[in-house]
Formats: sequence, C-alpha cells, structure tokens
Amino acid sequence: MRILLLFLFVQASATAFTQSVVPATLSCADTTVRPVLLIFSGSDWCQPCIRLEKQVLADSAFQNYATTHLSVVKADFPQRKKLPDAERRENERLADRYNPEGKFPHIVLLRPDGEVLAVLSSDAENGAAFITQIKNQLFRQ
Repeated sequence: MRILLLFLFVQASATAFTQSVVPATLSCADTTVRPVLLIFSGSDWCQPCIRLEKQVLADSAFQNYATTHLSVVKADFPQRKKLPDAERRENERLADRYNPEGKFPHIVLLRPDGEVLAVLSSDAENGAAFITQIKNQLFRQ
C-alpha cells in the first residue's frame, strides 16, 4: 500500500505545479519525511493566486527546490472548472483544518505529520524569494 501511495505521490509531484495533487499526498508525505507546502488557490478566478502560480510556483528555482525538499500539495477551489468529487471533498477537508477562513491564496508549511510550522506570505516576487521565506521558517524550527 505504501508503494502505491508513494507512486501516486511521485506521479502527482510531477504535475503539482499545474494542477491539484492526488488527495493521498499528505499521507505520502509521512514516507518522504519532507515538509509539506500546502497551497490553497482559486486557479481560475483569484488574481493573486494566478500571479503566485506564474511568478513563483512555475519559477524553475522553486520547482528545483520543491522537487528535492518539499511535498507540494495544492488544494484548488476553481469556480469555472469542475473538480472530481473525491478531489473536491479532500480539498474541503484540508480547508476545514488549515484554511477555515477561506483565504486565497493561503500557503501553509506543515511537518510531514500535518502539524503547522508556519503560514507563509504569497507576496514573494519570484521563486528564489519564496525559497528564502520557506528556509527561514524551517530553520526557526
């Protein structure tokens, strides 16, 4: 079962920067022992979310860092695109726990066990600035 979850996580990680990740990702994070970067986004309506995606998350510096240091999980709440029911339910479950106020974008850095380390700002100008923000929080712990 862990191998299947790990496979799903690796497969999902490859697309984590363009779409939501398979709901099993948080449980997979336990096996990778990496911090989890949980990103709440409204991919087709939230302008700050779209800017974050284009200027920060799609940046090659961030993608390279995330591939080796983080488990990236996206909880997307689009208005025009319909998500599969299982993904929508998982995103809502994550929002109930980590984003009860419904802020977008909302970025939470978690331990692999799901404990919150920090809420990060979405104001970074590029991937390098966002990596610095993440590292600052990780080294505080």
